[in-house]
Amino acid sequence: MDAEQLINDMLDQAETPQEEENLLDGASLTDAARDGTYAIDFKRGRFAGKVTGEQAVIQRVIKYVLTPRGEVAVYPGSDTEDVEDDVYGSYIFGLVGEVYRSNEEVTQALQGVCDIALNELPDVQSLTVAEATIQGDTVQARIVVQLQNGTETEVAVDGIGV
Repeated sequence: MDAEQLINDMLDQAETPQEEENLLDGASLTDAARDGTYAIDFKRGRFAGKVTGEQAVIQRVIKYVLTPRGEVAVYPGSDTEDVEDDVYGSYIFGLVGEVYRSNEEVTQALQGVCDIALNELPDVQSLTVAEATIQGDTVQARIVVQLQNGTETEVAVDGIGV
C-alpha cells in the first residue's frame, strides 16, 4: 500500500472537514477545532499575547490578509514556485505599484483580494471593504469582517504601500 492510499484510507473514517483536519494533524476525530492563536498588535509591531474565540478568528483574518501569498517560508506550500498552489496568504501586495485614480478603484481592488481570501477562511462569512483611501503612496482601509456566527467587527488596515 502506498502513502497516498494509506492517507485516503485514513480520511475515509472522517465524516466532516473538521474530522479530516484532525486526522491530518494527528489528533483524535472528536477533538474540537483549533480555537486560539497568537495576537499581534499591528500598530506597534509587537506580540500581544494569545487570544481565543472571535478575537482569534479576527487575528487569523488580519494575518492572512497581510501575509504575502507564497512568500513566507513558515507556512505550508511556501517552498514551491507556484503561488496558486501555496495555501496561505493573500494577494494584497500584488496591488503595490499599481496606479489608482480614485478611492473607489483601490476599494474595488482590495475587495477582490478579500473575496479570494474568503476561500481559505472557513470561520468567516464575509469580508467587505467599507472604505479605502489613498494618502500619498499608501492606502488606509476599513474592512468589515462578518463571522459565520453573524458577529461583525471592523478592522483598520493602515499604510499599505502602493
